[in-house]
Amino acid sequence: MSSVMVASLQGYTAFQLRRPLRARSYRIVHRLLCPDSPHLGLYPVFAFKPDLFQRLQEEDYHLPEFDRNYAQAWRHLSTYQLCGLSLAAWRDLCGTLISLHAAAYDWHADRDRLLPRLAARLPTLPLQDLRATLKALVDALDQVQ
Repeated sequence: MSSVMVASLQGYTAFQLRRPLRARSYRIVHRLLCPDSPHLGLYPVFAFKPDLFQRLQEEDYHLPEFDRNYAQAWRHLSTYQLCGLSLAAWRDLCGTLISLHAAAYDWHADRDRLLPRLAARLPTLPLQDLRATLKALVDALDQVQ
């Protein structure tokens, strides 16, 4: 059976530090996002403010603190803008969440049954609070698994 690691990262603060500590934070996150060998059942999901990606573009990766160009290394990552999502976009995100949850916990999720169930919960959730909304949706999937 697969397992999931859920971690909360105060990434925004970590990436505002002085360059040596920022480089160390990048290395740690890189090991989670791009491991040398995949960890079965580990599906890292992080939330970052958009200015992190701007900062990644502006870093001077020729300096010795950096062991790689993280802007380049993270270009392939799937990113989603979660601010101001419409209900239709949240519904689409629910479909992705169902697939991710099913893969992580190694269970067959009946997407056609679960998607309307999660979508029905959306109007009752604080959509402006991304963390609380995502947590509530994952909790709902945990209950039906």
